Amino acid sequence: MAIIGKSVSSTAIKGTPSGNTIDPAAAAIISNAQTATGINQDTAEPTGITSTFTTHQKLYLIFSVRSHGQDGYMEVKWYQNNQLQATSAVTPHHAQYDVAYFQHSYSTAGDAYAEVYWCTQMSCSDARLAQVAHFTITSTSLVPSHDGLVLSDADRRTV
Repeated sequence: MAIIGKSVSSTAIKGTPSGNTIDPAAAAIISNAQTATGINQDTAEPTGITSTFTTHQKLYLIFSVRSHGQDGYMEVKWYQNNQLQATSAVTPHHAQYDVAYFQHSYSTAGDAYAEVYWCTQMSCSDARLAQVAHFTITSTSLVPSHDGLVLSDADRRTV
């Protein structure tokens, strides 16, 4: 987890695999969630914005944080096929930063979601759902690419 300082744009959706309702006050603090294959460590800009990832690929969930001078905490719950797969460590947010990101990877293909929660207590006992991002995990191809490959028979004829 890293917290840096530049805003990002939105790709979050409203569906919630947990059944929790998005809290309008929390959504006003945490907004514009999007997923990407990387992040620029200097600017916190996402690189490779996408909603499709392969198994074992690192994905980044990046979002804006506008806490209006209030420190707090964030937590992400990672779902796949409507089952909770993992919960991030509760991460502190310092009011001077306006972007945060978490990273995760999945070992199996399926429909996936990340729920972002805003908390004022270190334990996140007061967690309020702020954003939900939806993305897809596909199987890693086991077939090697043959781009640029020329096959020849024993007589060196192209086949």
